[in-house]
Amino acid sequence: MSQNTSLSQRIVIVDDSPFSVSVLENILADLGHNVVGSADSLEQTIEVVENHQPDLVTMDMTIPGTDGLECTKAIKKRLPGTKVIIISSLKDEAMMKKAKEAGAEGYVQKPVDSEELGRVIDRLVNEERLLEKLNELGKLAFQESLMNNMNRIFGEKPVFQDPEETLSESQGISVVMGIIGAFSGRFVMDLSYASAEAVVKKMLKRETVPKDEVLNSAAELANMVAGNACSMINQINKLYALRLAPPTIYHGESLKLSTANLKGTTIVAKTSVGAMYLNYGFAKGEHMWM
Repeated sequence: MSQNTSLSQRIVIVDDSPFSVSVLENILADLGHNVVGSADSLEQTIEVVENHQPDLVTMDMTIPGTDGLECTKAIKKRLPGTKVIIISSLKDEAMMKKAKEAGAEGYVQKPVDSEELGRVIDRLVNEERLLEKLNELGKLAFQESLMNNMNRIFGEKPVFQDPEETLSESQGISVVMGIIGAFSGRFVMDLSYASAEAVVKKMLKRETVPKDEVLNSAAELANMVAGNACSMINQINKLYALRLAPPTIYHGESLKLSTANLKGTTIVAKTSVGAMYLNYGFAKGEHMWM
């Protein structure tokens, strides 16, 4: 039996297959949820949802006379707070995009895996708590990741300090990375050109390094720090399912940092090659449907 970590939800199943309804009823019961009704048409869906006002609806894509997208739109029009999870044998990027546009919050492929469905429900039910915890975990994860990487490269551990003020002007190089997953995120690493040069000289064991290699090494360091931190967070709770977008490198003298990029938590690390500023933040955004 799968273990449910979220509060019991009142759920309506929309599916024209009695077999599929029975399977879902058993899975949801094992997860600790209460199925309060089912429907197999658009008219019946509207009636059952309005009568029972469930917390959540599981929605098949194939409904006689209509489809799951139209049923989802009808639910969202009448009860916007009711969450909808599409459950269908078909699953591709185009279909998922249409489901998002219709207002669905999740997508699970048939045959339904109880653990997968449980994770999706848990994420939807506990979204606020999960986001708060993610931002808390971030500070420890990014600090530990930078510490581990600097220890491997230089055999030293950075000293972390609370920032005295927001960094409004780059030290020379800023690497910005998007974070994709259950929540939208952003990571920024800022350091001086001299710091990045010292890092790449140590990594490549060279005395002279071209500028493009210095910039690329700064991006790779940021990628390692962010990637290792996200892996740590995913190991603590796989619901987050964090992944990284490719880095963007900004560099130059008097480079101003956008305040939009620096909303979140700033970490200052003092190292033997200079100060490094890390900034991260997570918010509700595009969900990765698991």
